[in-house]
Amino acid sequence: MEEGRPVVGRSFWIRWLVASAIGSGVGVISWVSVGSMAEALGVTAQAGVSRALIPGLVGAAFGAPFGIAQWIVLRRHLQLAGRWVTASTVGYAAVFLLGGLFFSGEGAADLPPGRQLLLGALLGAAVAVPPAVLQWLMVLRSQLPKAGAWIAACVLSWALGFALSFLLRLTVGDPSFVLGPPVAVGLSGVVLVWLLRGGRR
Repeated sequence: MEEGRPVVGRSFWIRWLVASAIGSGVGVISWVSVGSMAEALGVTAQAGVSRALIPGLVGAAFGAPFGIAQWIVLRRHLQLAGRWVTASTVGYAAVFLLGGLFFSGEGAADLPPGRQLLLGALLGAAVAVPPAVLQWLMVLRSQLPKAGAWIAACVLSWALGFALSFLLRLTVGDPSFVLGPPVAVGLSGVVLVWLLRGGRR
């Protein structure tokens, strides 16, 4: 750990988890608000420029608060941590845009349980890639050894988190779907602690 940089441990991980939960909650509210505003203005994502613009704006509305909340925790540990907000905002804009173009969600609930779990894992992995790659590219790779592990950790964590969400929805019901993302954030946060410690035990 560099001179003057705070020690990273369990307290960091707890702050990361709490900040991410708050940021994602505010992000969902922003996401819904932007979508509702577009609908009230009569703008739809069905054709033309709006097909890309609306999902991108909605994704950015989610990603910005999420990134800001995580930046608050990271800023004492990383230089250029402000770029985390940009990476998260652009990353989730790309997630929503690509999701709107290539995944409608129609018929997913009719799949056999095993295929639903596989779909959840694939979606989770896909959701993780754009923000994780940008966070690595813009913030982590120049400052942390073994920073590439962040991308792998996010992909695996979000794949597991989404698979868990799909499993809980099948067994408990729709409200339980929200429990998967905190698991993903918590698992990837463990790897982030390891990276901030220099990739050592």
